[in-house]
Amino acid sequence: LPPYYINLFSGRSSIGKEFWIDRPVEIVQADKALQRYNAGRRGGVLIVGERNSGKTLLSKTIAYRFYKEQHVYQVFPPASGSLLEEDLAAALRKASGAFGGVHQIMASEPAGRTWIFHDLELWWERSEAGMRLVSLIGDLIDRYSSKFLFIVNANPFALAFINKLLRFNSYFIETINCRPFDAEQLRDLILRRHETSGLKLTFSKSGEEIRSEVKLASLFHHYFRYSGGNPGVALNAWLANIRQVYGDNLLIVHPDIAGTSVFRELPADWYIIAAALVLHKRLDTVRLLRLTDLDEVAMEKLLLSMLRSAIITERLPGLYVLNQYVEPHLLGVLKEKDLL
Repeated sequence: LPPYYINLFSGRSSIGKEFWIDRPVEIVQADKALQRYNAGRRGGVLIVGERNSGKTLLSKTIAYRFYKEQHVYQVFPPASGSLLEEDLAAALRKASGAFGGVHQIMASEPAGRTWIFHDLELWWERSEAGMRLVSLIGDLIDRYSSKFLFIVNANPFALAFINKLLRFNSYFIETINCRPFDAEQLRDLILRRHETSGLKLTFSKSGEEIRSEVKLASLFHHYFRYSGGNPGVALNAWLANIRQVYGDNLLIVHPDIAGTSVFRELPADWYIIAAALVLHKRLDTVRLLRLTDLDEVAMEKLLLSMLRSAIITERLPGLYVLNQYVEPHLLGVLKEKDLL
């Protein structure tokens, strides 16, 4: 595929506004939350969604509806996550350009700013000391939401564990779940990107350009069934099912839903690692050893096996993440096994 075409389907939250697909239910919730906030209710806004569900872009879109872009601070965790307050302070400094520790930054910044804390699951760990930074973020909301709007996004699986220990939901005036897209929204999501490329769509069996509304509707119904309405999964599936590029034509096929049964036949210890990666998004070997009962040698062999099978990928040297094409199909199996 041409690199520019792949970039169109990257799913990055920095993609152009012309590709934004409206989320009317979530935006209405956000508007009501901001009305309550401006009326004196204190607390944050929590955005909840699975990986690739669009919670990063939704968080930014909500913030920019009410605040100037230069007044919105985006706080990203380190790539491998952290349980250290200094790493949180460093992320706050990078987002705002301020100096000092966590509370010094909050005290020194002028009112009317928005702080977006992305990927709460990377500031947490399912271990004895794992709640330290989540508790601190909750404390920041309690102490400073009279000055700032706080938006936090998290995956639902980590959040469920966190709430059992901390009742983290109680820090928020509104919780907004990223609803699945319907087939029409997926069609808009994909075709807006595709049409900017100037390439034509054909079915591999016929070689004829897809023009019929009925055929297009059928095509995107299959992508809806495959993705469960998750926009990032649909974008990935679209790229994965382009079989050939010739001239200005793309040969596309329907995604193979039946082919996912293999994920019920994996070794038992692979499911343990997969569940940990769902909960924490990305993990290095040190954190994986801390979260499991495996020794270093056994962990190395296990990770190599999972890498060879493409169940996981190595985002950076020694930093592991579930293969984004695999994760949506593993989720159902992990839920069946009560691992999430």
